[in-house]
Amino acid sequence: MNLRGIKIIDLKHSVLDNDAANTAEQNVANLIARAKTLKTDEAREKCEDDIAAAKEELSTLKKAVDDERRRGYYKFKKKTYVNYRDAGRRPPWKFIWCQYSDRDNYSMYHDWQVQFGSTAVVYDKDGYAPEGIPVNGEGHFVFKDVILMKEDLQKYLRRQMEARMKSERASKAEIDALRSQFAEEGGNLPDGYMEELMSDGGR
Repeated sequence: MNLRGIKIIDLKHSVLDNDAANTAEQNVANLIARAKTLKTDEAREKCEDDIAAAKEELSTLKKAVDDERRRGYYKFKKKTYVNYRDAGRRPPWKFIWCQYSDRDNYSMYHDWQVQFGSTAVVYDKDGYAPEGIPVNGEGHFVFKDVILMKEDLQKYLRRQMEARMKSERASKAEIDALRSQFAEEGGNLPDGYMEELMSDGGR
């Protein structure tokens, strides 16, 4: 299945809408601070009940938000996609959809791990998420029979270029073709970036 059109969200440079959770957390903190100022046991006991209720509300809210995100739904104040042109935000990874099926005992998935050092993108850890794709029980982004993996960007580029090379140097057309692929998948590469990687200085 080809999911090249699915954009990868850069969560590290996005701003998630956490206002509801932040308000609930502040409410708990305020109640705890208030409890320390109360003079009577009755007042403190009442405040402790309020704190317990506020903590339960916060826990319920956080779980609801986490469940939504695991289903692929995020609320943003600012959403940023992976961009290979901006050196300050360029990820060190190439994101790739890999065949992932128990019909062949996940053979391609394991092959990519061994051959290319690829690893599955992990929810709430790696800082990237494919737009609208849910998370499975292991925290990986799986859609039907494919899984989102990441591979070292420089290794991926060299591997792709070497596969296209008919001589010692990749032709301009081959470089342009790979650059167009990156543009289609979420961001342009800066001029000369792939050429630099393929040069002796980039190895």
